[in-house]
Amino acid sequence: MIEASRSTFIARLTHELRNPLAPIRMALQIMQVSEGDVATGRAARVIIDRQLQQLTRLIDDLADITQIENGTIQLRRELTSLAALVHSAQDIARTQLESRQNVVSVELPHDAVSIFVDSGRMSHALANMLVNASKYSPLGGPVRITASATDGDVAITVTDEGVGIPADALPKIFDPFVTVTRNGTGSYDGLGIGLSLAKCVAIAHGGTVVAESEGEQRGSRFTLRVPRGAVSAAAPSARNGTAHVETQKLRILVADDNRDAAQTLAIMLAFEGHDVRTAHDGLEVLAAGQLFTPDLVFLDIGMPVLDGYQTARQIRDRPWGRDVYLVALTGWGQDADRAEALDSGFQDHLVKPAAPQQLKDVIDAARQANRRGEV
Repeated sequence: MIEASRSTFIARLTHELRNPLAPIRMALQIMQVSEGDVATGRAARVIIDRQLQQLTRLIDDLADITQIENGTIQLRRELTSLAALVHSAQDIARTQLESRQNVVSVELPHDAVSIFVDSGRMSHALANMLVNASKYSPLGGPVRITASATDGDVAITVTDEGVGIPADALPKIFDPFVTVTRNGTGSYDGLGIGLSLAKCVAIAHGGTVVAESEGEQRGSRFTLRVPRGAVSAAAPSARNGTAHVETQKLRILVADDNRDAAQTLAIMLAFEGHDVRTAHDGLEVLAAGQLFTPDLVFLDIGMPVLDGYQTARQIRDRPWGRDVYLVALTGWGQDADRAEALDSGFQDHLVKPAAPQQLKDVIDAARQANRRGEV
């Protein structure tokens, strides 16, 4: 078992960041030298997308561990199905599972089971358990997910047939920045925060996570158990009720001091038929908004001259900005950042890089608000 010092943690973090960056860079070079080769370009894009998912998961873990250490983690509970949580966790962990060629089997209750949880954090916690099982399994080794439910709680168990956990490591396996050595070599994978996050998410929901192993080379079992929650009190998510039938094209202003970030988002939105403009600081936003009168504005927070919060407040003071749909699109992703964004006049807060479905949901919400003439 290894407990990371500060220097060890930084070395691990550097290692984990370089792992996905290397294939991304190589895939981009492949795309440059293979212009016109559709199949090769498509394969390179798949690699980039898969590795970006790895980077996003790593950054999300780091952000969550910071909130937990600061005692600021907050849950946004919603009614969701147990099956959806498990399938979402598989999707999050898919890159790791496929890289190790793990054979995943799933056993869920026959009857549909609903649970009132923060679905994003819960699926992320389950994904961390799957990633852990994969990393410490042999190539092609089986990983099993089993779930059961009572009237009061649900239990989800992830089982592998990998290297197992030494008895002296079991009491500390959920501590932050702790990893178990493999085959006595002292090697490690990851930052040692995935299982710690899973435990913290479970505790925040009033639940537990338990690790079991019969010893080295005899596999391991991790069982997450949480109350089903006040499912009768759960209201449907407003976003889930958003109509997706409208096809109204919007005037959209994208503001980011990172010009590549602004341009790539603008290009993608333009491909969807929207009329898009870009700006790179708060004053440019205010000037462009006056002339362009957008329906939707994506604002970075860390812009020069005026930051996103200041810009949002000034937008709301202008006639053209009273009904515009404002979305913070930023690298600042803690709950306090979201709260400050909403207090500053934003309707939504997305963390970079935003998933395509998140952008689609925001555009649908902007269409709805535009149709009603509401902010």
